[in-house]
Amino acid sequence: MGEKNRIKDALEFISSVNGIKKLKLLSKQEKEEVLRYEREAEKRCLMGLMPGVNQGVREAVSRTYTVAALTTDEFEWPKKGTI
Repeated sequence: MGEKNRIKDALEFISSVNGIKKLKLLSKQEKEEVLRYEREAEKRCLMGLMPGVNQGVREAVSRTYTVAALTTDEFEWPKKGTI
């Protein structure tokens, strides 16, 4: 099974999860843009206390493949991280 088929199968599986409306496999440029926006947000204060660092976003965009998902109210967020 080729890499493209494995990616396609993974996207189809994720799409089948209840509450997933749309998926997008992010390009390298899109991941860099997400990280740029995140760095800008990190310069602001978190609830007035201190700057925040979103390790989840950083971990996600560091992966070879990163998928962005739009969810509906039917999506059940796990109790632990989804990365």
